[in-house]
Amino acid sequence: MTTAEHDFHLAGGGPLARLASRIRFGRAIVAAQHRAVAIAIFIWVPGLAFAIAQHVALPGRVHIPFLLDPEVYARYLIALPLLVLAEIGVDRAGKEAIEQFVRSGLVPEGELPALRALLEQAQARRSSPAAALVVALLAIVPLFIQGVGGWSAEYRDTWYLAPDGVSLTAAGIWILFIGQGALRYVIYGWIWRLTVWAMLLGRIMTLKLRTFPSHPDRAAGLGFLGLTQARFGVIAFAASAGVSGSIARDLIFQGAKLSPQFVSLGLYVLALTALLMLPLLATAPHLFRIRRQGLFDYGVLASRYEQRFDGKWVNIDGEPGPDLLGTDDIQSLDSLGASYDRVNRMLMIPIDRAGLLSIVIAAAAPMLPLVLIDPEARVLVTELLRKLV
Repeated sequence: MTTAEHDFHLAGGGPLARLASRIRFGRAIVAAQHRAVAIAIFIWVPGLAFAIAQHVALPGRVHIPFLLDPEVYARYLIALPLLVLAEIGVDRAGKEAIEQFVRSGLVPEGELPALRALLEQAQARRSSPAAALVVALLAIVPLFIQGVGGWSAEYRDTWYLAPDGVSLTAAGIWILFIGQGALRYVIYGWIWRLTVWAMLLGRIMTLKLRTFPSHPDRAAGLGFLGLTQARFGVIAFAASAGVSGSIARDLIFQGAKLSPQFVSLGLYVLALTALLMLPLLATAPHLFRIRRQGLFDYGVLASRYEQRFDGKWVNIDGEPGPDLLGTDDIQSLDSLGASYDRVNRMLMIPIDRAGLLSIVIAAAAPMLPLVLIDPEARVLVTELLRKLV
């Protein structure tokens, strides 16, 4: 395995990691585990301290105090650390996928220099300072625009706003601009990584790959990419955890109902799953061409075999001889039919039902506790499960 394939990193590093390494006086990039814990403490603890200082941490002055707000826990103690920790699994999965391209012979030796060039380009895009700047602006600028326009009604009578209902508390300023800004930065950073991964896969598909339409994985040998994409499920879980925290706050303190939101929550899960599946779409044109050509090639092979089989065993004078018993011709005919059927059932996106279901479950799982909060939703879900079972 060459250095380019072994050293490929889809996640990890980035501006926040480099900043953390500078804070540690030039030491190596801080591990994701340490950064996850550090960013949770850095955001949550000062927010709590500010809330205590302004007497909005506990019930009394405001309807929704800091320590009873499920959104603060879900976003900054669950979602944000998980999004940072996701770098570990996703980075390992991306590296394994690239190594699989080489180890399995999908990328022939003559195409390895081109593959290495694509990997270097992807690494440069992923760590691009310009991309990091755009991501930072997308994360921060909308918060300032929102502040200029006035804070929405959802913040009223909460620890975010001062008693005048207009200005933010110190805790509100810290959590909205630092906490929310960091959360958006990390989320948009993952969207950029997904984009880079999609572009890389699309360009790898332009190489002279050794893909075969009758491969047992039903994806011409690219089925391992589905396993790679399933590792992005932790991002779906983290994103849904943050959304669930906001909904839980409305259910607990605002008397909102969950049942009217079932459709929108279902659409959210589907949209989040589709977003994480987008990089695999880059392989679809290649798989479509492989399947189409495979149907022609295997169709020709089947026709030729059928003609010879028919001439040898069917359209003959008299009865077939004793050689018919025990002949391998019939088994070969059956195997050829199975191969053609496998080509015909090729996947246009290289992920099976189990992989797709794992992402859907990861996106939906954080929303299940919401059912326990709303009695009406609990009854509806119970009735639905009873009918299904």
